Amino acid sequence: CLAVILAGVVHDFAHPGTTNPHEVKAATKRHKAFGDSGVLEKFHVRAAFALMRDARLNILAPLDHAGYARARRTMVKAILATDLGRHMAYVERLNEMALVEGSRSHSNRVNSSKEQTWTSPLLDPEKCGRDLVAAVALKFADLGHACKRRNLHEEWTARITNEFWTLGERERHLGVAVSPLCDREKDIDVAKSQVGFFSFICLPFFAVVADLVDPDWQLLARLRQNLRYWQNKKNAERWLATAQLQGPLQRPVS
Repeated sequence: CLAVILAGVVHDFAHPGTTNPHEVKAATKRHKAFGDSGVLEKFHVRAAFALMRDARLNILAPLDHAGYARARRTMVKAILATDLGRHMAYVERLNEMALVEGSRSHSNRVNSSKEQTWTSPLLDPEKCGRDLVAAVALKFADLGHACKRRNLHEEWTARITNEFWTLGERERHLGVAVSPLCDREKDIDVAKSQVGFFSFICLPFFAVVADLVDPDWQLLARLRQNLRYWQNKKNAERWLATAQLQGPLQRPVS
């Protein structure tokens, strides 16, 4: 548990405000150090463990050699799982599990059998290994703003949009192609971007996790509420009008 919590704390540590595709096409020092895949995730791992070389900051110091090795391995695997380049592979893996062990699959079976009680397969080490549980937890943390209360979700949306626009300006300066969603002049339909993010990244993941963890999960209901917010034409127009203003994007005043 300590290793997974710590992985959640440092999984974006020292983030440079770029993306993995940017690191590759710009041939950055990080790309040269870590290769073509998971550039930033590997960088976060190295930065976190470099920080813990300071004895005052090494929370894993009380562990013996074997315990430290296990904790490090758990942290590394969990942090690498947050690479969005691997996202759909995890979603497919979870969907395969849900076909057999999910709450909906169980509900279909109880109609024709005496089987009544369903428990999450993520609680059964014979059905789901610790590494996958840790990966699900870290991915939840990484994408979790989609499930937050509306005001917090909007704040994080504005922040990531500004980060993308700043990256686009950096790419223009470097003379490389501007990344998707990073053009301050063109990528101003924030609602459209969010609908895509929810539909293709968030909802497929959180829906299957809910099926595997809790079919009555309130966070999934909140995620769907936030998606409907972005699909609302009036809200979309408010964000578009705000994005067209000069300066950093601010959350529109209701």
